[in-house]
Amino acid sequence: MVKLIDFILAIPIGFLSLIMLFLYRIISPGNKIVSNKKLFVIWTSHSYRSLKTFGHEELALQHDSGGWFDFVYTLYPVLGAHPIDKEISFKGPIRFTYLSPKHLYIEAKLASLPFLKYVNLCNTILSQVFVLFSSARIIRKENVSIIRANDPFITGVYAYILSRMTGRPFGLRVGANYDLLFKSGTMIGKKIFKFYFIQKIIARFVFSRAEFIMAATQDYLNYALNNGAPHNCSVVTRFGNFIDSVHLHPSSMKTDVRSLFALEKRPFGIYVGRLTKVKHADDLVLIAKEIKQLHPEAALVLIGDGDLMEAMKEQAKNLNVSENIFFLGKQKQEIIASLLPYSVAYLATHSGRSLVEAAFSGIPLIAYDFEWHSEIVKNGLTGELVGYRNYRAMAVSFCRMLENPDVQRKLGRQARKLAFQLMDPEAVRAIEHDVYAKVFSDACGNKT
Repeated sequence: MVKLIDFILAIPIGFLSLIMLFLYRIISPGNKIVSNKKLFVIWTSHSYRSLKTFGHEELALQHDSGGWFDFVYTLYPVLGAHPIDKEISFKGPIRFTYLSPKHLYIEAKLASLPFLKYVNLCNTILSQVFVLFSSARIIRKENVSIIRANDPFITGVYAYILSRMTGRPFGLRVGANYDLLFKSGTMIGKKIFKFYFIQKIIARFVFSRAEFIMAATQDYLNYALNNGAPHNCSVVTRFGNFIDSVHLHPSSMKTDVRSLFALEKRPFGIYVGRLTKVKHADDLVLIAKEIKQLHPEAALVLIGDGDLMEAMKEQAKNLNVSENIFFLGKQKQEIIASLLPYSVAYLATHSGRSLVEAAFSGIPLIAYDFEWHSEIVKNGLTGELVGYRNYRAMAVSFCRMLENPDVQRKLGRQARKLAFQLMDPEAVRAIEHDVYAKVFSDACGNKT
């Protein structure tokens, strides 16, 4: 009954809230001159606790594009949505923390009104409306020049609304091909949007109104362009400048940490990422079974967690490969960077930034021929592409690498070389700077 009341109340509240948000610019025109190179980022990747726990501070700090921006504000508007944030407590709906003297991290509770705790949907809507008004005040008061989102759905809608409220241009950095994910059986944000056609409408609406698009891969850029992104200011800015610098160091500079996990005497493959359906993580247990038949001493090391972890552990037990799979959970970047170089190969069932980290570490790459993988995994050059979801072929490829150390080392060297050619952080930042400079010039009234 409470849920029904919550839903009924949420409809008029949401409608009135939208009207208020779009009237804000008329009621409070504020300053229209954008003279500072300041960026306002909306993302849902990491809370402050997550950044500190897993050593991802550098990932957030790189929002300044190598110092191009004088100041950066990063908004995390969904505090409390992820398990790691459940016990975080502070007064008020918003918390401000400095990541650096030039980077302010803003965390906003997903639902912050105690008197509405029994009507969660209404609580969330009103709380997020407050977040948007607060963000708009910051953007105007601090004379922020550019707004950027990290997906065309939740953060993209936030960026569009803030753009309309403040008159600032907005753009997106795209990190996935959501159409392809849906075709493969996965819908991101299903709990919120229910149906993919709703997401498609939202994506096309947001993309078509964005001033610029930066995509981490060509595949992601094609997705954005196919959904209405502007062709004149849409570019590929690869993962390179979002890689923790510890991964760029040569292996000789990294500490051998295998003994911490009893891996010093075992050959192993490695996977880094979420253990979820979208990543096809459960295939890794089947891969471990196939590898064991040929090399019982070999193991798979899985770094990351997710909703499939317990089911995967049970599956490993049922297939008698529990001793061949090491579930290390989430680890800091220093540990990941130190383990990667000692791996026989990286196994990419579906990977993004972690596949680039593996390439920089100088190990062969074995990947399903899916999404963007073929842009860096080249047969006979940097590793091997196998058929989509063909876990047996992936296992055979791993065993072939294990049995041929010379080939393994050669592919690894070439993977590192190609990673620097495609992902060199300075080259990526130069592309970003060109885009930001054009948008900033337009925002200042100097049309290019």
